[in-house]
This record gives sequence, structure tokens and C-alpha cells, in this order.
Amino acid sequence: MSLLLELDDVSISFKGRDVIKNLSLTLDKDTVHCFVGKSGCGKSTLLRAIAGFQKIDSGCIRFNGKEITKPVEGICMVHQSHKNFDWLTCLDNLLMPIKAYKGRVTSDDITRAKDILEHVDLGDSLKKKPFQLSGGMNQRLSLARMLILDPQLALMDEPFGALDPTTKKAMENYIMEFDTQVEHGGKENMLIVITHDLEEAQYMAPNRVIQIGVQDTGELKIIN
Repeated sequence: MSLLLELDDVSISFKGRDVIKNLSLTLDKDTVHCFVGKSGCGKSTLLRAIAGFQKIDSGCIRFNGKEITKPVEGICMVHQSHKNFDWLTCLDNLLMPIKAYKGRVTSDDITRAKDILEHVDLGDSLKKKPFQLSGGMNQRLSLARMLILDPQLALMDEPFGALDPTTKKAMENYIMEFDTQVEHGGKENMLIVITHDLEEAQYMAPNRVIQIGVQDTGELKIIN
């Protein structure tokens, strides 16, 4: 059974201005979807609402039939500005949420954390702290911390913006491996990636690109 995200007549406004207006959308595939649109059109606001961080004025957002009104387990978000823990090493940045969820960290958790850091090209920075990293490295660390949690719904807001072209392509391909989780014995995962780059969106999510704010009113258009 595919994962199901439903937005039913959702509206969000700031200081009397409609950011998202009467938006209805259903995503029902355990795969990658991309939201595209120009700056200020409401993409990030919409993503925060799906994550439960942003209050909506009206309508309803449901994931697998459950209404989202606050952050819940199983949904993780990578913000535009990285939210790493500056007092922890790169390795401990990944292990901290594991300990918070499970109460302890196992040797398998440590091995998996090191493997993920290796995949995001931070294998040589296990003991470094975020303030010792570049902006692109911090962005990759944020992605790694999301990946280790293996959320059912992963929300990514411009996750590759600070990366050089070669690293960006490698990260896109690594993230897209979520698309094959079930084939390899894992659980279903749905990803929503925000980008202003239509070419990137069509590469990551062919036939699953949604343009937000087509007429600056929170409307959407599905690009196939």
C-alpha cells in the first residue's frame, strides 16, 4: 500500500496576504516528489505546514489518514539553513536523535552513522564539529541526520543549494535511493524536495513535479 499525503483546501496567510490559498493536493506514491516555484511563492511555508511547524488558517493536512497539526514521529524536515548541533561532533549529531528515540545507541547504530557520513563525503570529519565545517559540509550533515532516522515522510527545503555541481549530483543520486527502499527490503519512504531549479526537479522526480504559486495565489500546476 502506497503512502498517502492529502492537502484538502489548505490556506495560509501572513499579515492579511494569502501565501497558500485553497490548495488541494494528493500524493500517493512512496517515491520522490518536487515542489518548484519562484522565491516567496509559498513553497517553504507549505513544507513547514506539512511538517507540523506552520499553523494553517483553514483546510486539513493528512498523512496516512492522520491529521497533521504538530510535528510527529515519522516526518522529518531538512531546512534551508542547516540546524546542526554545534556542540556535538558530526558522528554525535547523527547519534543524538537515535538515542532520543531509542534511549540508547548500539554498535549497529554507530556503524550505520559512519556509513551514511561516508556517503555524504563526511567520512573524514567524524570528530569535527559543525563550526569547523563549510556551509556545504553542514548542509550534507543535515541531510545525513535526516537519513539515519529513515522517516516515512522526508521533507527537504532546497537541500543542495550550498553544494558544488559535482557534490550536488552525487547527493541527488544518494537521496534518490530512497526510491528503492522497498525493493531492497526496507520500508516505504516518501520524499518531497523543494527547489527553484526545474531541471533538478525533473531529474529527481520525472512526472512528479508540482509548481507552486503559479499566479502568486498559492495555486499549483502539475508538470508532466
